[in-house]
Amino acid sequence: MTLPSRTAFGDTAYYLIISLLSVCWFCDCGEGTTCWREIDEIKTPELLDIWGSSASDIYAVGWGSKMLHYNGSTWEKLDDSGTGMGIWGHSRDDIYAVGYGGEFVLHFDGQEWTEIDTGVEGFFVDVWGSSSRDVFVVGYEQQTIPGPVRSIILHFDGTGWTEMEIELSIKLNAIWGSSENDVYAVGAAADEGGNSGKGAIINFNGELWSTVIDYAPEKLYGIWGGSSDSIFAFGNRGMVLHYDGADWAEMDSGTYLDLRDVWGTSGGKVFAAGDAILLFDGMTWRDFGGNVRGVIEGLWGSDGEMYAVGWKHVDSMPVGMILKYSCDADE
Repeated sequence: MTLPSRTAFGDTAYYLIISLLSVCWFCDCGEGTTCWREIDEIKTPELLDIWGSSASDIYAVGWGSKMLHYNGSTWEKLDDSGTGMGIWGHSRDDIYAVGYGGEFVLHFDGQEWTEIDTGVEGFFVDVWGSSSRDVFVVGYEQQTIPGPVRSIILHFDGTGWTEMEIELSIKLNAIWGSSENDVYAVGAAADEGGNSGKGAIINFNGELWSTVIDYAPEKLYGIWGGSSDSIFAFGNRGMVLHYDGADWAEMDSGTYLDLRDVWGTSGGKVFAAGDAILLFDGMTWRDFGGNVRGVIEGLWGSDGEMYAVGWKHVDSMPVGMILKYSCDADE
């Protein structure tokens, strides 16, 4: 599939309506800044993903076998696992975390975390589900570098885990769906030697996975949608792709910095982050990071607040960071 140019996007009138009707809960705290505040109470290696069931029940995972939990007042370190790459939950007592260093899938039932034996080995990178009986895990296996890549998609149907088949060889990085019959995964297409340079998008229709895009200009790392006909995918060099229910098209993000994750609100606001933090207000993308310094790997928000996790260099060493965004600048 050939993508239209970045200027060939969308129905601006439609997005103007969304922008005007949406709840504007974000604010600017001054020229060159935004209401981001770094939380310095946790010292941890690089953090890679974040998810919460509410503003008082948030989890973050990352390098160095650490999982963090926020209870509404303090962050605490939980038991070591492996390197956590992704986390998602259906509710506060039905949460999954995935990663590697044991090739793990962990499940939290509201009382304790337990490791699940899926019978599959590889790098598990992201997890998403439409319900407690419909959960997907994506990743890949590459035993040698250079070497062939085998895409991994695992599915839980409420009873057991099975591995699904796809056509392409892709280093899968993220997954999201509008329903159990409309699921998308993104990553980087790999050649026979395992080299990857171009982005790929695949779709699951409830029965089979099919290729949507096999040659996007850049590797893709994040995907999110407000509905089945408004989906965003993100990647290197500021790559933003949008699906309007009929076609995928490139958008002008206004940056050539790499983008790693995306999160949106029911009011129509979409946030992308990586080497920058961007906001799409329904018409255009603009900088939303202000004076934030570092690499953002994960975004999540609730109740007028948003959290970002990632890392920055301190004395030439990468260290994890948690940022909180709130319209209360003094918080």
